Amino acid sequence: MHDTLAEVHAILSRSKEALSQFQAILEPTIEQATDDHERLYWHHIYEEEEHRFDRWAALLPKLEEALANEAFLSRENGDFLRLLQAKK
Repeated sequence: MHDTLAEVHAILSRSKEALSQFQAILEPTIEQATDDHERLYWHHIYEEEEHRFDRWAALLPKLEEALANEAFLSRENGDFLRLLQAKK
């Protein structure tokens, strides 16, 4: 289980970094939009990605805590089960 969660952590960390890069691409696109419709379109996408970033920012420290404590990775641990079921 530890190895699997370590892989998940690595994937989510890379995804979080890629998301930051994607947001950096979107910012000038929003600023240079030619009309309100285009600006709102790109801004909506940016906001959705912000929400995703916030969820990862909340999940990654919990995942790191779980990986640091082998006892946490137990099927009897309610906190661990809630971590596995983490939703928006």
